[in-house]
Amino acid sequence: MKLAQGEYIALEKVENLYSTSPVVAQIYIHGDSLQSYLVAVLVPDPVQLANIFSNISGSKVSPEDHAALAVAIQDPRVKVELLNILTQEAKKNGLKGWVRRELGYL
Repeated sequence: MKLAQGEYIALEKVENLYSTSPVVAQIYIHGDSLQSYLVAVLVPDPVQLANIFSNISGSKVSPEDHAALAVAIQDPRVKVELLNILTQEAKKNGLKGWVRRELGYL
Protein backbone atom coordinates (compact mmCIF):
# COMPACT_ATOMS: atom_id res chain seq x y z
CA MET A 1 0.00 0.00 0.00
CA LYS A 2 1.03 3.60 -0.47
CA LEU A 3 0.85 6.13 2.37
CA ALA A 4 -0.14 9.79 1.89
CA GLN A 5 3.46 11.00 1.61
CA GLY A 6 4.13 8.46 -1.17
CA GLU A 7 5.95 5.78 0.82
CA TYR A 8 5.14 2.20 -0.15
CA ILE A 9 4.61 -0.23 2.72
CA ALA A 10 4.24 -4.01 2.66
CA LEU A 11 1.77 -4.45 5.52
CA GLU A 12 2.17 -8.22 5.62
CA LYS A 13 5.94 -7.84 5.98
CA VAL A 14 5.52 -5.52 8.97
CA GLU A 15 2.96 -7.83 10.58
CA ASN A 16 5.21 -10.85 10.07
CA LEU A 17 8.20 -9.03 11.48
CA TYR A 18 6.42 -8.00 14.68
CA SER A 19 4.71 -11.39 14.97
CA THR A 20 8.08 -12.97 15.70
CA SER A 21 8.44 -10.95 18.91
CA PRO A 22 7.68 -12.99 22.05
CA VAL A 23 5.43 -10.21 23.40
CA VAL A 24 3.07 -10.46 20.42
CA ALA A 25 0.26 -13.00 20.50
CA GLN A 26 -1.61 -11.35 17.61
CA ILE A 27 -1.10 -8.21 15.59
CA TYR A 28 -3.00 -6.40 12.87
CA ILE A 29 -1.48 -3.52 10.90
CA HIS A 30 -3.80 -1.08 9.15
CA GLY A 31 -2.90 1.61 6.67
CA ASP A 32 -4.90 4.31 4.96
CA SER A 33 -3.61 5.87 1.76
CA LEU A 34 -4.91 9.24 2.95
CA GLN A 35 -2.72 9.13 6.08
CA SER A 36 1.05 9.23 6.57
CA TYR A 37 1.12 6.58 9.30
CA LEU A 38 0.08 3.03 10.11
CA VAL A 39 -1.99 1.79 13.03
CA ALA A 40 -1.33 -1.48 14.84
CA VAL A 41 -3.72 -3.45 16.99
CA LEU A 42 -1.67 -5.66 19.27
CA VAL A 43 -2.75 -8.50 21.54
CA PRO A 44 0.11 -9.15 23.95
CA ASP A 45 1.18 -12.67 24.86
CA PRO A 46 -0.26 -13.33 28.36
CA VAL A 47 2.91 -15.00 29.64
CA GLN A 48 5.08 -12.11 28.52
CA LEU A 49 2.57 -9.55 29.76
CA ALA A 50 2.48 -11.23 33.17
CA ASN A 51 6.29 -11.20 33.32
CA ILE A 52 6.50 -7.53 32.35
CA PHE A 53 3.86 -6.53 34.89
CA SER A 54 5.41 -8.68 37.60
CA ASN A 55 8.76 -6.96 37.07
CA ILE A 56 7.23 -3.49 37.04
CA SER A 57 4.80 -3.92 39.92
CA GLY A 58 7.04 -6.05 42.11
CA SER A 59 4.31 -8.62 42.70
CA LYS A 60 3.95 -11.97 40.97
CA VAL A 61 1.17 -12.06 38.36
CA SER A 62 0.04 -15.30 36.74
CA PRO A 63 -0.68 -15.47 33.00
CA GLU A 64 -4.02 -17.08 33.90
CA ASP A 65 -5.06 -14.16 36.14
CA HIS A 66 -7.17 -12.29 33.58
CA ALA A 67 -8.24 -9.60 36.05
CA ALA A 68 -4.61 -8.76 36.86
CA LEU A 69 -3.69 -8.75 33.17
CA ALA A 70 -6.58 -6.37 32.45
CA VAL A 71 -5.10 -4.03 35.06
CA ALA A 72 -1.59 -4.59 33.70
CA ILE A 73 -2.45 -3.58 30.16
CA GLN A 74 -3.83 -0.25 31.40
CA ASP A 75 -0.65 0.55 33.34
CA PRO A 76 1.29 3.28 31.49
CA ARG A 77 4.60 1.68 32.54
CA VAL A 78 3.59 -1.58 30.87
CA LYS A 79 2.61 0.28 27.70
CA VAL A 80 5.98 2.02 27.64
CA GLU A 81 7.79 -1.29 28.13
CA LEU A 82 5.80 -2.93 25.31
CA LEU A 83 6.61 0.02 23.06
CA ASN A 84 10.30 -0.23 23.98
CA ILE A 85 10.33 -3.93 23.07
CA LEU A 86 8.62 -3.24 19.75
CA THR A 87 10.98 -0.34 19.06
CA GLN A 88 13.97 -2.64 19.59
CA GLU A 89 12.37 -5.19 17.26
CA ALA A 90 11.94 -2.50 14.59
CA LYS A 91 15.52 -1.29 14.94
CA LYS A 92 16.88 -4.84 14.89
CA ASN A 93 15.07 -5.46 11.60
CA GLY A 94 15.92 -2.15 9.95
CA LEU A 95 12.53 -0.46 10.15
CA LYS A 96 13.29 3.22 10.43
CA GLY A 97 10.67 5.71 11.54
CA TRP A 98 8.03 3.06 12.08
CA VAL A 99 7.43 3.17 15.78
CA ARG A 100 5.77 6.32 16.96
CA ARG A 101 6.37 7.22 20.58
CA GLU A 102 2.70 7.12 21.35
CA LEU A 103 0.41 4.32 22.39
CA GLY A 104 -3.29 4.47 21.93
CA TYR A 105 -5.82 2.64 24.00
CA LEU A 106 -4.81 -0.94 24.56
